Amino acid sequence: MASTTGLVQNIKLSYNFTVAWVSIGPTATNTQLFSLQFSRDNIGSFVNNQREAAFLKLMVEQLVSGMLAQREVTVYHEDGESAITAVEVSVAGGLMPP
Repeated sequence: MASTTGLVQNIKLSYNFTVAWVSIGPTATNTQLFSLQFSRDNIGSFVNNQREAAFLKLMVEQLVSGMLAQREVTVYHEDGESAITAVEVSVAGGLMPP
């Protein structure tokens, strides 16, 4: 499993919240693009697969909080893939005190 560490420069959610695109890198002009994919069964009420939906939602929330606090994040993904499988937010640095 590969990992990428950097600042979240941009997050874009699709209109119907089926995909979240995340740009991570040291500057806004030097980033890698990653994605979080929500299956159609998880949209709306999250009835069919509550655990997966909650996990994906939590990862988006972590990425947004890392972006707003300007803290480094580490995203985990398969080698050569852009789909995020896990997220860590640094507790050191950034605008907020540790």
